[in-house]
Amino acid sequence: MEKNITNVNGEASIMLTKDQSVCVMRPKFYVGSSGSVWASEDRRLRVVKPDLYEVKSCNFSSEFRIICHRVGDKIRHFIDQTEENDIKNVSNNKVCSHRNYEQERINSVIIWLKKAKKDMDIHTFSISAYEADKLQELRNKVNILNEKLNTLNKFLEQRLKGAELVQFYKDLVSQCKDLVNYMQTLKLPDTKSVVLELTDAGPGVGKSNRDVRMRATEKVRLDNLDLYARIHRATGDCQNEVERTQAAVGRAIVDGGSIKWKHKSIEDYDNAKQLSFDEYEKLEEEITIHNVLETCKDLSSRVDGSPGPRGDFMEGLVSEDKSDLFYTDAKYLKDFLDASETKKVLFQDKEVDEFCRTYAVETQRLAEEELSHLEYIQLKREKRAEKKKKVRDKNKEKRLEDYDINSLYLDGKVKTIPKDILAAYVDRNKISPTIPKTKKALVAIVESFIANKNMKQILYKERRPAQITQNEPKSSSEDEDDTEDTQESDSPGDTDIESFGDASSSENESEHSTVDIVETKTSRSGRQYTNWRERHFFGC
Repeated sequence: MEKNITNVNGEASIMLTKDQSVCVMRPKFYVGSSGSVWASEDRRLRVVKPDLYEVKSCNFSSEFRIICHRVGDKIRHFIDQTEENDIKNVSNNKVCSHRNYEQERINSVIIWLKKAKKDMDIHTFSISAYEADKLQELRNKVNILNEKLNTLNKFLEQRLKGAELVQFYKDLVSQCKDLVNYMQTLKLPDTKSVVLELTDAGPGVGKSNRDVRMRATEKVRLDNLDLYARIHRATGDCQNEVERTQAAVGRAIVDGGSIKWKHKSIEDYDNAKQLSFDEYEKLEEEITIHNVLETCKDLSSRVDGSPGPRGDFMEGLVSEDKSDLFYTDAKYLKDFLDASETKKVLFQDKEVDEFCRTYAVETQRLAEEELSHLEYIQLKREKRAEKKKKVRDKNKEKRLEDYDINSLYLDGKVKTIPKDILAAYVDRNKISPTIPKTKKALVAIVESFIANKNMKQILYKERRPAQITQNEPKSSSEDEDDTEDTQESDSPGDTDIESFGDASSSENESEHSTVDIVETKTSRSGRQYTNWRERHFFGC
């Protein structure tokens, strides 16, 4: 884009005068929307739209430059990624993440070289004779490199150890550097050294995003930038150029025509009924992917050639397949960033010396002490996690009889009881006709039940001394009556709380009772409350 400073109502204002918009239609469910995906699309534009990234045009055609950039960018990135320590960590185990990482790197380079060779076949007759000669030399070097990559891929499939592969990797990197040096002799135009990126809101494009920061570093190296800046604007910002482009895209898509979704269906396959369940699901997935890509092509064709934010015509593209992206190591990058500092920095003695010299650390002892401290922190984390696991395993073996739920209630620790134990307690005590599904509801109903039960017992114990007459013999008939009363009232759980204040008392109770009972009720949450205006006394 181009902007000029103009005078509007006596004030200087920046106005957008030219805007060249390229819109990529991407099925996010299948491709993703992370910082690595955005960076991969930027590398793709670097290849297919070289004029947007280069300082000035040159004598080479855009077709020739497209081929050179496709080969050169990927090879230089492969050289940067190749580390001897990563190679030595490759084992002959059946499952080895280091071997999988190396295989994905090599397959990604093979895919990009295959695309470059396809472009060579297409543009061979549309370029000058000089470019055709240079292109043939480049083709020969690419063929040699491709053979070495395929051979290395076979070695990895045979599960050779990393130590056996180190020398082969060195030869491969040497061949890659030879190709890069050849491309430098072509004197291709330089890349613009200052880049400003304006983005909208979103986790995949924010300048604090880990993927974005890593890919920005790689972009600086690949394009040899002097300054790289990224401004992350909020949604609705009047200066947000992305929102303006999206508005233009919306106008282009809504052209009055319907968007066809069902380009292919299961009815198009005559043998669908004879397929197994797994084969049927796989076919459905393939049909869905086909329909998604066809829909993206439809939307891209609507955007292509439509007016942009400043009247310039936009270009529409469809996102590449996930395996065809420039950056295919997003998973391994996430694993590395999520790993502990101790696992990231596994220094050997030689590497500690190099670290001290590079970062001006006073003595090697300081670096070793820092490493020792990180290992100590990691050890404590592992021990703490091991202890928590043992407690969890032990709690899984406990039954309802192993818990003193009443004591836990008094300590306010009902929430620490496992959900299945609470459910068994509710079922055994017939607290509710249905068992609540959530632990929060189980905790609430158990606490309410225990609070109600405890309150009845407290009131019963306060009333019981008043029912016992002091130093008065009782007749046999009175003893029988007392026995019956005791049998009825010995189970406080079967008596309503409010009945204590309403029950009739004998003369002995009115003479000896000095306890006043306040009518107490229990809320659904287990909290006790009273009506302070009404007070009931035994014998009154």
